[in-house]
Amino acid sequence: MKERDRKSKLELESGAAGAIVCLICAITFAAVLPGVANAQTYSVLYTFMGNSDGAFPDITPILDSAGNLYGASAENSSLNCKGSCSNIFKIDPSGNETTLFTSKNGSTTGYGVSSLALDKSGMLYATMEFGGPGAYGYVFKLNKKGKRAVLHNFPVNSQDGQAPANLILDAKGNMYGLTIQGGGTGCNGFGCGTVFELTKKRQETIVDFSSAAYVPDSLVRDASGNFYGTTYQGGSQRCGGGCGTVFKIDTSGTVTVLYAFQGAPDGSLPEGDIAIGSAGNLYGATWEGGNSSACTPSGCGTVYKLDPSGKETVLHKFSVSDGMLPEGGVVLDSAGNLYGTTFAGGTSPSCRGSGCGTVYKIDTNGKQTVLYSFSSGSDGGFPAGGLVFDSAGNLYGTALYGGFSGGNGLCFPSGCGTVFKLTP
Repeated sequence: MKERDRKSKLELESGAAGAIVCLICAITFAAVLPGVANAQTYSVLYTFMGNSDGAFPDITPILDSAGNLYGASAENSSLNCKGSCSNIFKIDPSGNETTLFTSKNGSTTGYGVSSLALDKSGMLYATMEFGGPGAYGYVFKLNKKGKRAVLHNFPVNSQDGQAPANLILDAKGNMYGLTIQGGGTGCNGFGCGTVFELTKKRQETIVDFSSAAYVPDSLVRDASGNFYGTTYQGGSQRCGGGCGTVFKIDTSGTVTVLYAFQGAPDGSLPEGDIAIGSAGNLYGATWEGGNSSACTPSGCGTVYKLDPSGKETVLHKFSVSDGMLPEGGVVLDSAGNLYGTTFAGGTSPSCRGSGCGTVYKIDTNGKQTVLYSFSSGSDGGFPAGGLVFDSAGNLYGTALYGGFSGGNGLCFPSGCGTVFKLTP
């Protein structure tokens, strides 16, 4: 299973946690059946074997200008990591896989690669969420030979944050990201999270979150230098610890909560990547909320739009057959269509009727279409990360499970996961 405790979510997800447990059980009984597509072209680029290549890819991949795909997998049985290792991998356009870096739990390399970024020269940057020299994650870069250079450590009780993710590079080489906790003593002593800047000379916290909006989950930057993102908790208390928020940080460092989710029917627990449209609208997905009759009582999740004034519009409420529990967020194409993945749901007969996940599209009129339903067989299943476009409009992503189910027992019976390509 994807390390949901990376974001302390097992304690935070009441209704969703129960759904995840059921889905894990369901994987055992998933038949090796082809997924269901609607006139799209779906292909598996790579199937993980659970050895030195790793297993369970769990973050949104990135592409370079030559068409090479980079991502991270969560475990590696050949190193006897016992569930706490991470690989960074590269897959070329022909489907050949290269392991660029492997972390080892219990050493200074840490575990839990949480985001990747590339600069113009092809240098790869990453965040490690746990462990490392400072114990609570670090930011590092890899050269083309896989040599690591640590750029910043996040120590215990760090005022600049703990557990970094969502790395963004600007044209000058400055880096920005978020930390899931740290930044103070709020939020039960763990800190509510931060947004940070990392320059070549020093690291500076831009903003510390409070219990009004905490556990930041996503981050994007507009052309004017403003940051937008979501917090997994805070806001309306209808969801226990809060249903989550959308925030803005302006160029002066002032943080504003643009919207607080209310649960069902508008959405709760925003997850994954968010996108900014040409008119300044924000688009994203929530793990729960929406249709509470289909996924009692918390809802199956939503896709939403937030205009610059903070008005929210629910674009789609998931209902199991069209997907449920969207975890990877959304991506926009040049025409304004939205694409994303759901961790479960769909029309495949596998996975005890709950579905093994989907790839979906929402057009500019708000119509949702399931482009592909996973079977958790050779095609993969349960995508945990988001999608990325290439220059030709093809979509790429990863499936957490499915594929090869051996891997020295690590991947039995769920499968080690796959990398896929989909032409919409």
